[in-house]
Amino acid sequence: MQRKVLKMKRQSRRVPSFLAGLGTALLLLVLPLTASWAREEVGTFLAVPVDVVGEGMGGIDVARWGEDISPFANPAGSVVRRASVSLTHGLLLADQNLSALSLQFPLGGGRGGLALMGRLVNHASVPRFDVGGERLSSLEPQDMSLGMAGGYRIGGLSLGGGVHYIQENLDVAKGSGFAYDLGGVLQLGPVRLGAAGTNLFGSLDYDGERFDLPEKFSAGGAWTIRPAHLELAVAYNDRREDSEELAFGLQWSLFQEILTLRGGYVSTLDSSTDAAFSPYRFGFSVGHSGIALDYAYIPHEQLGQMHFFALRWTGR
Repeated sequence: MQRKVLKMKRQSRRVPSFLAGLGTALLLLVLPLTASWAREEVGTFLAVPVDVVGEGMGGIDVARWGEDISPFANPAGSVVRRASVSLTHGLLLADQNLSALSLQFPLGGGRGGLALMGRLVNHASVPRFDVGGERLSSLEPQDMSLGMAGGYRIGGLSLGGGVHYIQENLDVAKGSGFAYDLGGVLQLGPVRLGAAGTNLFGSLDYDGERFDLPEKFSAGGAWTIRPAHLELAVAYNDRREDSEELAFGLQWSLFQEILTLRGGYVSTLDSSTDAAFSPYRFGFSVGHSGIALDYAYIPHEQLGQMHFFALRWTGR
């Protein structure tokens, strides 16, 4: 009788492992196919990074250690054990700026999670003049998205999905529509693997005419060296509207994780792309008692720099 019970326990342990492996295999097969369908024309503001921690490591936002994976980048990041709030502000090129907010809540004792997200991109004002040369009110282009993501953890595998309502406001024309995200993260001891597709199957409607959105596919992994408080990570980012990239990053925590330093290098795989951004990335975090301030720096060779800031609170 005891042997039968032990045998049943062993089989029950194999089921989550089998599901985790099967789910990861399907995810890695399906996401590249969905990304290849993209024909980007509008909604380029969706390519503006929101994950400040990931950008400080070279754009590695699909798989990292801990629960700081942004649901904007990978909906599987919505699976958390503690509630959190993140407020992001970015100073972009050409007098543009980004504001974003995400709220994350654990569900089912930490086996599931829900994230609510919103972002707003303000573009530089565009002056207007009438036929006689008299100045009119300036155009104030503004883009926004509101979304939610949810996920569930099966053994070491977290799977998630999300939906976004997207609106572009060019002042003289407005477009709106929906897009969807799909992603997963697999934890194997000190190693984490992840894959995500964002802005899938989406389009914007401009007066009955539909335009595709900039889909993105990402896959990567991270390795944590606990004694050294060091994390090494690598990611492949297929930014369909821009380029294919291979990113390498690291972060090093000091003083009992009060200070975390980050760095990254981005190699552009598509030689036809104008690689005006410097390949180097830098960032850091300062935090204590569940509150952290994140910063990331992205230099551009001709147009200056982009600076990203985030204030995060994580419950106990």
